[in-house]
Amino acid sequence: MRKPGLTLLLAWLALPALGLAAELRAEPEIQPAAAVQEAPKAHRAPAASVRHVDLGAFAPDLSKTLTATGRTGTPLQIGFARPVAELATPADFSANLAWQPLPEGGQVAALSVASPGAAGVRMGLRIESIPDGTVARFYAPGEDGATEVDATQLRALAAPSGTYWSPIVEADTIVAEIAIPAGASASDVRIASPTVSHLVASASTTFVMPKAAAAACNNDVMCYQGTWALESSAVARIVFTDAGSSYLCSGTLVADKDTTTFVPYFLTANHCVSTQASAASVQSYWFYRATACNSGVKGAYQTLSGGATLLYATDTTDTSFMRLNGTPPGGVGYVGWNVGSVPVAGSSVTGIHHPQGDLQKIAFGDLRAYSICTASGADSFDCQGATANSATFYTVNWTSGLTEGGSSGSSLFLDNGRYLLGQLYGGDGSCNAVRTDYYGRFDLAYNAALSQWLGGPGTTTAAATTSANNYSDMWWNAAESGWGISITQHGSTIFAAWYVYDANGRPLWVVMPGGQWSSSTSFSGDLYTTTGDDPTGTFDPASVVRTRVGSATLDFASLTQATLSYTVNGASGSRPLTREPFGPVAAALSTNYADLWWNASESGWGLSINQQYQTLFAVWYTYGADRVPTWYVMSGGSWVSSGAYSGTLYRTSAAPVPFFGASRFDANSVTRTAVGSLTLRFTGANAATMTYSINGVSGTKSITRQPF
Repeated sequence: MRKPGLTLLLAWLALPALGLAAELRAEPEIQPAAAVQEAPKAHRAPAASVRHVDLGAFAPDLSKTLTATGRTGTPLQIGFARPVAELATPADFSANLAWQPLPEGGQVAALSVASPGAAGVRMGLRIESIPDGTVARFYAPGEDGATEVDATQLRALAAPSGTYWSPIVEADTIVAEIAIPAGASASDVRIASPTVSHLVASASTTFVMPKAAAAACNNDVMCYQGTWALESSAVARIVFTDAGSSYLCSGTLVADKDTTTFVPYFLTANHCVSTQASAASVQSYWFYRATACNSGVKGAYQTLSGGATLLYATDTTDTSFMRLNGTPPGGVGYVGWNVGSVPVAGSSVTGIHHPQGDLQKIAFGDLRAYSICTASGADSFDCQGATANSATFYTVNWTSGLTEGGSSGSSLFLDNGRYLLGQLYGGDGSCNAVRTDYYGRFDLAYNAALSQWLGGPGTTTAAATTSANNYSDMWWNAAESGWGISITQHGSTIFAAWYVYDANGRPLWVVMPGGQWSSSTSFSGDLYTTTGDDPTGTFDPASVVRTRVGSATLDFASLTQATLSYTVNGASGSRPLTREPFGPVAAALSTNYADLWWNASESGWGLSINQQYQTLFAVWYTYGADRVPTWYVMSGGSWVSSGAYSGTLYRTSAAPVPFFGASRFDANSVTRTAVGSLTLRFTGANAATMTYSINGVSGTKSITRQPF
């Protein structure tokens, strides 16, 4: 939790009044109990075959709370990175595996890592390759059960940062077991574990840091179950890991307007989880409370691993909004919200949270004022007073209870209706002093983006409206050859990359990385341009700057025809589209490589691959030496060997006239220039290397399918 600074800013950001109708609200819901699932198989590797790695004694510095690189807030740190030299490379990891046959076929091997004195351990796995059907299991020595993760989950959760973070094992030793199916080779398992996270607090220690426990003036939430039971059950404590450092925050399940679904939308603070890499490591704890009012005894709780998908994050209101990848336990709550009006100063409010990571607590107070807050350092921020319409944060004074480190991201509720108001940024005070906190406004985040998932005026929720068709392909306007749009669809989500030209006629790309179906044939989303490093040199994903430039709607009249309507930098227009034919009819390949591909450690550029029969059409959207976006196209080629496809790379340019807003694009002005070549070597259905030559510069990059 961030502490406020001592100074006030001199100016504030003016925000328009929302003008939202009072009926924009969702009522609370209760998660039904899930069907009983078959328990995962216990670990299979004989204990005698488990190879052991002991990291030796470790005493992390607990005198201060550290923050992850690049963070703008201070979540409570409970875990510290420890290098594991013995497992740093796939060869090292493999050398510590003693493969054993399984009765039903396949093989299993396991190894353990001990970090003496740890209250819990998370293992970081860097996955280069694993056979389909592989299962990983994690457990503490001597435990019968294990948490099981399949190959698909391992790859998906590792993709954002290159590292998969295991579920927390409540011991100082973690065992990782790898089981491969019959017919798979142990040599295809290429995994490294260069880092583990040594936790100094865990569920077994009530997550209280050794140096501090929750303040004595905190109120036990179990004393107020008669009024706040549903909201209490919706608030969870979360643990997430970044580069081996692990942190605690709080967060809340939020109801959407569709009362027939239970989509686990989860709200916390941006200074806790601001990247997909952090979201992929989220593990949540539910019903982490005392057995009874003021008993101080930990009751039964449930934990959910598997990470989350980050949907929206902004530091303007310190909002982080995710969808949990797993299903929360039966009986948890989804809180209601009302964004029809801003509550008046003096309104009674309540906060539910996990201070110092402790058993759940509750605080009571009033909405004192409205503020705009901005970061002023690694562990502080400045706030200034503002009007109700211009403020981005609520200022709250507590009259009973308070928040502490670990409470970050927890929700504030309006007592009148118990509606969600926002999430905790930070504050100051103690049991013996005035206690003031600042909460990012939920209504502003809703108005900016969350309505597309939670439901807005005249719309249904994103979960309820989808498309039965898949529109993935390269689309164009045949009368305006020279530009196009690549549509990649995963389930109900569309990622569109639009290849056009800037006002100087240079290639420019614009992306729509998601959006919402307003009907089964109409998809809308925001448009962005980005700048970044030339990936043929040293590419730093932190240098990528994304700018929203407008919005677009794709209206599909059929599987082969659509209309693109757009507004870009104030210029509006529409163009008819059809699927672009580029592949001659031939026997279909056994694998379809059409997808969006990327290098997860260089987020900011990508490769769109479309496939018709045996022909691949690839567009590399990237940046030039001047950091401006550019794109190269391989519009065809040939299979030069099994799993290897090669073709010529072209760069195009057009007449120096504005593309957006123009009534027609002059296809005759397009110039196509061969600049090199591209070879794609697929090492499986989900991984490849791209070898390129552009204007004499050559290189090779690893790529995988991009999850979105």
